[in-house]
Amino acid sequence: MKGFIAIKTPDDHTTEELYALMQSEGKFDAPFELQGKGMMQKIQFPLTGNNVIQVAASKKNINVVTAKGSMAKDIGLHAITGGWSSILDRSKKDNQAALENIAAEIRRLTGGK
Repeated sequence: MKGFIAIKTPDDHTTEELYALMQSEGKFDAPFELQGKGMMQKIQFPLTGNNVIQVAASKKNINVVTAKGSMAKDIGLHAITGGWSSILDRSKKDNQAALENIAAEIRRLTGGK
């Protein structure tokens, strides 16, 4: 499914532990930051347009997803352009490539599949 990649790892990980591993050993083309607390904690990468990539870990599962950075901004832009902003958004292809690259690096770091 486009916009979502699930990774199964041999070892348990929390989002915070994954973030530390990504900072110390990861090779990513974009900056990233840890956001939120508890179950809502995620690692976030900014993308082109109004999109972000979010990474969350729980036990042996890591989810990498493309999400909207700001729903209010997206709704406003959609309203102002009469819906054309969604049709003319060319960032989806670039964002999918970034998603796949980030997932590949996380697989490398964690030994995941």
